Amino acid sequence: MLSKFTIFCVLVVFAQPSHGLIKVYEDINFGGASRVLPPFKACLEVNNLWRNRISSVNTGGGCVILCEQVGCRGHCEKLYPGTASHNNLEVLGLNDKVLSYKQCESRNENRIPA
Repeated sequence: MLSKFTIFCVLVVFAQPSHGLIKVYEDINFGGASRVLPPFKACLEVNNLWRNRISSVNTGGGCVILCEQVGCRGHCEKLYPGTASHNNLEVLGLNDKVLSYKQCESRNENRIPA
Protein backbone atom coordinates (compact mmCIF):
# COMPACT_ATOMS: atom_id res chain seq x y z
CA MET A 1 0.00 0.00 0.00
CA LEU A 2 1.34 3.45 -0.91
CA SER A 3 1.82 6.02 1.81
CA LYS A 4 0.34 9.51 1.57
CA PHE A 5 3.89 10.86 1.25
CA THR A 6 4.63 8.60 -1.74
CA ILE A 7 1.41 9.64 -3.46
CA PHE A 8 2.19 13.31 -2.80
CA CYS A 9 5.69 12.93 -4.28
CA VAL A 10 4.33 11.27 -7.41
CA LEU A 11 1.75 14.04 -7.86
CA VAL A 12 4.38 16.76 -7.43
CA VAL A 13 6.74 15.13 -9.95
CA PHE A 14 4.03 14.87 -12.61
CA ALA A 15 2.64 18.35 -11.95
CA GLN A 16 5.87 20.35 -12.12
CA PRO A 17 5.44 23.73 -13.80
CA SER A 18 7.51 24.37 -16.88
CA HIS A 19 9.15 27.47 -15.42
CA GLY A 20 9.65 27.05 -11.69
CA LEU A 21 8.25 26.61 -8.24
CA ILE A 22 5.97 29.07 -6.47
CA LYS A 23 7.46 30.26 -3.19
CA VAL A 24 5.41 32.32 -0.72
CA TYR A 25 6.60 34.44 2.19
CA GLU A 26 4.88 35.60 5.35
CA ASP A 27 6.31 39.14 5.14
CA ILE A 28 6.61 41.73 2.39
CA ASN A 29 9.88 41.93 0.45
CA PHE A 30 10.29 38.13 0.58
CA GLY A 31 10.89 38.13 4.34
CA GLY A 32 9.98 35.87 7.21
CA ALA A 33 9.05 32.22 6.92
CA SER A 34 8.64 30.79 3.43
CA ARG A 35 7.10 27.75 1.80
CA VAL A 36 7.06 26.24 -1.67
CA LEU A 37 3.50 25.61 -2.85
CA PRO A 38 2.78 22.45 -4.80
CA PRO A 39 2.20 23.53 -8.43
CA PHE A 40 -1.07 22.30 -9.93
CA LYS A 41 -3.17 23.52 -12.82
CA ALA A 42 -6.31 22.86 -10.79
CA CYS A 43 -7.19 25.22 -7.95
CA LEU A 44 -5.69 24.29 -4.58
CA GLU A 45 -6.39 25.67 -1.14
CA VAL A 46 -3.50 27.05 0.88
CA ASN A 47 -2.94 24.78 3.89
CA ASN A 48 -4.14 25.93 7.31
CA LEU A 49 -0.69 27.11 8.45
CA TRP A 50 -0.49 29.56 5.52
CA ARG A 51 -4.08 30.74 5.26
CA ASN A 52 -4.31 34.52 5.44
CA ARG A 53 -0.56 34.73 5.99
CA ILE A 54 1.03 35.27 2.55
CA SER A 55 2.51 38.74 1.94
CA SER A 56 4.88 38.22 -1.01
CA VAL A 57 5.47 35.60 -3.68
CA ASN A 58 8.24 34.45 -6.01
CA THR A 59 6.68 32.79 -9.08
CA GLY A 60 9.95 31.09 -10.02
CA GLY A 61 9.65 32.42 -13.56
CA GLY A 62 6.18 30.94 -13.99
CA CYS A 63 2.63 32.21 -13.69
CA VAL A 64 0.31 31.87 -10.67
CA ILE A 65 -3.18 33.10 -9.84
CA LEU A 66 -3.73 33.96 -6.15
CA CYS A 67 -7.27 34.29 -4.77
CA GLU A 68 -8.85 35.55 -1.55
CA GLN A 69 -11.51 32.83 -1.38
CA VAL A 70 -11.35 29.04 -1.53
CA GLY A 71 -12.05 27.51 -4.91
CA CYS A 72 -10.07 30.26 -6.67
CA ARG A 73 -12.97 32.68 -6.31
CA GLY A 74 -13.43 36.24 -5.19
CA HIS A 75 -10.67 38.75 -5.76
CA CYS A 76 -7.90 37.02 -7.76
CA GLU A 77 -4.66 38.37 -9.20
CA LYS A 78 -2.39 36.82 -11.82
CA LEU A 79 1.34 37.13 -11.13
CA TYR A 80 4.11 36.32 -13.60
CA PRO A 81 7.58 37.70 -14.38
CA GLY A 82 7.24 41.39 -15.10
CA THR A 83 4.09 42.05 -13.06
CA ALA A 84 4.43 44.49 -10.20
CA SER A 85 3.94 43.81 -6.51
CA HIS A 86 5.37 40.29 -6.13
CA ASN A 87 7.17 41.69 -3.11
CA ASN A 88 4.09 43.32 -1.53
CA LEU A 89 0.67 41.75 -2.03
CA GLU A 90 -0.94 44.60 -0.09
CA VAL A 91 -0.69 46.70 -3.27
CA LEU A 92 -2.92 44.11 -4.97
CA GLY A 93 -5.34 43.89 -2.04
CA LEU A 94 -4.23 40.34 -1.18
CA ASN A 95 -1.84 40.80 1.75
CA ASP A 96 -2.65 38.13 4.35
CA LYS A 97 -5.81 37.22 2.39
CA VAL A 98 -4.76 34.39 0.03
CA LEU A 99 -6.79 31.20 0.54
CA SER A 100 -6.35 29.45 -2.83
CA TYR A 101 -4.16 29.45 -5.92
CA LYS A 102 -3.51 27.77 -9.24
CA GLN A 103 -0.77 27.72 -11.81
CA CYS A 104 -1.57 29.56 -15.06
CA GLU A 105 -0.47 28.39 -18.46
CA SER A 106 1.08 31.75 -19.33
CA ARG A 107 0.77 35.44 -18.67
CA ASN A 108 -1.39 35.64 -21.80
CA GLU A 109 -4.02 33.30 -20.37
CA ASN A 110 -7.15 35.46 -20.36
CA ARG A 111 -9.38 33.69 -17.86
CA ILE A 112 -9.07 34.56 -14.20
CA PRO A 113 -11.58 32.72 -12.00
CA ALA A 114 -14.61 34.78 -10.95
